[in-house]
Amino acid sequence: MNSTQQSHWKNVLLGIVLWRVALYLIAATAFWFIPFKSSFVDAEMLAALPLPHWLSAWSNFDGIHYLTLATRGYLAVGFIQAFFPVLPLLLKSVWILTDNLSTVVLFGQALAFGCFFVALMLYQKVHAAYATVGQRHSNWLLVLLLLFPTSLFFAGVYTESLFLVLALGSFVAAARRRWWLAGILAGIASGTRVVGIMLVPALLIELGLQTGLWQRQTLFSGTKLASWARTNLVALIAISSGVTGLVLYSSYLWYYFSDPLYYFHVQSEFGGGRQESLVMLPQVAWRYLKIFATVPLDLRYLIYLQEFLAGAGSFLLLLFNRKNVRPSIWFFSLAVLLLPTLTGTFSSMGRYILVAPAIFIILNDWLGKHPRARILWLFICAVLLMINTILFIQGYWVA
Repeated sequence: MNSTQQSHWKNVLLGIVLWRVALYLIAATAFWFIPFKSSFVDAEMLAALPLPHWLSAWSNFDGIHYLTLATRGYLAVGFIQAFFPVLPLLLKSVWILTDNLSTVVLFGQALAFGCFFVALMLYQKVHAAYATVGQRHSNWLLVLLLLFPTSLFFAGVYTESLFLVLALGSFVAAARRRWWLAGILAGIASGTRVVGIMLVPALLIELGLQTGLWQRQTLFSGTKLASWARTNLVALIAISSGVTGLVLYSSYLWYYFSDPLYYFHVQSEFGGGRQESLVMLPQVAWRYLKIFATVPLDLRYLIYLQEFLAGAGSFLLLLFNRKNVRPSIWFFSLAVLLLPTLTGTFSSMGRYILVAPAIFIILNDWLGKHPRARILWLFICAVLLMINTILFIQGYWVA
């Protein structure tokens, strides 16, 4: 490890430790600002744990579902099948060994911390390989990620940290033409979140970029296209392994519930305005404009505003800066953004975009050209991060 790499390693470690300590301090003092509101299912499960609230609360909302899956499985509780199995299986391994829910909660947070640390290390390599302009120092990208208003979910018993490290690892492996590793990581990712399946077309795009597939003389010539497929057959098979996680989970749902898409069909049961019929992005934006005209100026308005800005703002950022990153990572980030909106809402969008790398690479480049705007942006993000953390810890829906 050279001096530059060692310096980066130390910066990442220092940054993530300070970030985690700050979040714990905010969580420990959250009760000073607002009372706890038991607004989510099975909140009493966490209240019964022999852990201080500022530790157990990092499993609020969706975290409860992952704990339930780890301890009771998919067949014991209805509608919980919307949550994919990789994280619950990791948590279940600790539950089997210890039979102690508190230990599972702490392990979930430790796992999130470790995965986020590795993801931040990988971001430097992804930035170098996939950004096409603005090769700026990655320390600002680190700060941008740590202070993002919803980065608190990287600390909780959620899939954000795990999924991000799998996605970034897959892209790094692809950049080095290690297609089997890229495919395997994508396969695990597709068993972690449904949007992980979009790594497969993203990797195919990257393979095509590296091997000349997208040149007109290859793409529109049957002979050359067949020759390209034969030459890259091993890579194509490796990338196709990225569907493994989703296929295995869908097969499980088909066997036990007679519906391989059951994870999608139960989405509407979780509220948030989700529905099973597909809704286009302009309709979602129009719904939010109507919400702003009717919802009173309270905490709900703040959450709706963050959701709308995260969804619409990220879409515009990608749309107008698509040449700033390679098409493969741009496509994946766009899919991360658009896929959840097909259920008719921007709900949780501030959390979903955390695993869309192109958004943060592009944002970091733009802010690097406008230092004053960067300082203002980071200040606003830090304030919102503190507010969102207090709300989340005290049982108010954030994302």
